[in-house]
Amino acid sequence: MKRSRKIRWIAAALSLGLISGCGAGEQKGKEQVSLYDRGLRLVERMDTMAESENYWNMMTSSEEMVSVIKEIGAQDYSDPRAVYQVKLSENSTDLLIEFLGGESSYNELPEELREELEDRLASSIATRFSAMAGTEMLAAASVLASSDHFIDSSLTDNLTYFYIYDNGYWGAVTFLPYEDGIVHASGLMIKSDIFGEEGEEELFQWFTEYGGLLEEDISKVSP
Repeated sequence: MKRSRKIRWIAAALSLGLISGCGAGEQKGKEQVSLYDRGLRLVERMDTMAESENYWNMMTSSEEMVSVIKEIGAQDYSDPRAVYQVKLSENSTDLLIEFLGGESSYNELPEELREELEDRLASSIATRFSAMAGTEMLAAASVLASSDHFIDSSLTDNLTYFYIYDNGYWGAVTFLPYEDGIVHASGLMIKSDIFGEEGEEELFQWFTEYGGLLEEDISKVSP
């Protein structure tokens, strides 16, 4: 599901050294960093944001949001209990669009807007989970949201990694592949009790009921 958006991503390509000629050679000589590790770095970065009083004071003055952010920042995210991968395939994207009633409208969209919609659908998985805990949680998660760009030519599908912890919060990182091996990663925090006491089992139940319709592929990721 690679997309060709060379103009949109030219700035990212320049920053990564793709056009300058030196970065590409250096990349080949480096050991490939796993998606697991890249996602964990984003989760830990969001934790660092939540721990920084200077940061969230610059981002919000809402006492309710600050309370949620402080609670997120008080937890440890260095060692997830489990990590699960959700793959939103091209077929499942089509089914989701049909389920939302927009199949005919989608078919009339220009190719560039189809790509934009597919990206938003993939990213919406984490957003929907975060929103289930209420507007304050979603607002706090938005303040802490973080992103990154890197090179990984092996990635061809939109993926979301769920980092499962026992501290009341989970991290979700969505990976979107583009042309020239450029990958955009975006992280969001989720309040885990939206799935109830069972947590992990209820996550699977949610994907079984709704993900079954979308043919989403769920698998456990090893560190």
